[in-house]
Amino acid sequence: MNSRLANPRQRTGLRVLLSRKPLGRPRLKVGTPTVALVGLLHCLALRAQEGAFVADAAAGIAFLYDSGADACAAADPVKPVLPLGTGFFVGVPLRQGAQPTAKGMLPVLRILFTTDHVIGDRSSVVLRVNRTDRSEFTCFPVSLRRQGAERNTFLPDRREVDLIAIIIPDIPGADPMLLSPSLLLSEKRLREFEVREGTEVFVVGYLFGYSGLRRNLPVAKFGRVALMSNEAWYMSSRGRLEKAFLVELHNAPGLSGAPVMLNSPQIRVDAKGGFGFRRMTPFVLGVVKGLLKSPIGGTQGVAAIEPAAHLAELLRVVTAYAASQGLDLDTSDIPATKE
Repeated sequence: MNSRLANPRQRTGLRVLLSRKPLGRPRLKVGTPTVALVGLLHCLALRAQEGAFVADAAAGIAFLYDSGADACAAADPVKPVLPLGTGFFVGVPLRQGAQPTAKGMLPVLRILFTTDHVIGDRSSVVLRVNRTDRSEFTCFPVSLRRQGAERNTFLPDRREVDLIAIIIPDIPGADPMLLSPSLLLSEKRLREFEVREGTEVFVVGYLFGYSGLRRNLPVAKFGRVALMSNEAWYMSSRGRLEKAFLVELHNAPGLSGAPVMLNSPQIRVDAKGGFGFRRMTPFVLGVVKGLLKSPIGGTQGVAAIEPAAHLAELLRVVTAYAASQGLDLDTSDIPATKE
């Protein structure tokens, strides 16, 4: 963990959801009632504690609107203004020796991530985020500049990756939660933490038809990993075959761009009939990018996820550009793109 961000309120003036080392995995035998009950109660206590991760993730969610939409008008629950999609923020700090800003706060590069198909070829969008006190939402227009000296919008080097990153300046009156780069699950960490089919996850993003009347109210959905694949098999809405994981999720318009994170604690039954649990850091598994439709109508109940390793690749593209512009960023927490 980056010690400079251990107390983000004092050191950066920004809220940062940090990575923590996962705890061990105590094994308990189901056949022992007393032990099983103690384990279950402990597990329920961890569930309540880790519920704070869901609230933290929700505090970093932005709803993205077309620049022509009146996103902050008085919300009409009957005819809501529909967003283009969901986005979330990642923060990359400047190195410790960097010159502090006003009041001793260290600057942090704030980057919004969503899917490329959400933005398309638009030249501007409107972000709707909650104010710092969460009393109401505020809207912030962003011009998308893909080239030139004031570039702020970045695409992956590989066009089959459905992501886009936008550097966001300070938003007056708002302080959205930033995810630490160390939360992005690399391929190495997927193996290390045994992320596989059945692993429990949650996603926080837009609920079709309702986003909150006065403040953003992202919905939390829970499910399990349904498929892990490194093959380019998913035919996306962009007409390309892309790599994708699958998670149990009935996706809906507006949820694209939402982060999918590991739930905690993880509960498993082993081959000997014992069950175990482990407390997990809310690592980012990936980003919602589409759904699998059923040939007889509706969906198959699973959503396609852009792997977090691709987020790390794009984050390195952004930070490399920022470094070329003179920013001395601490990129030590960004997972390696090749392991």
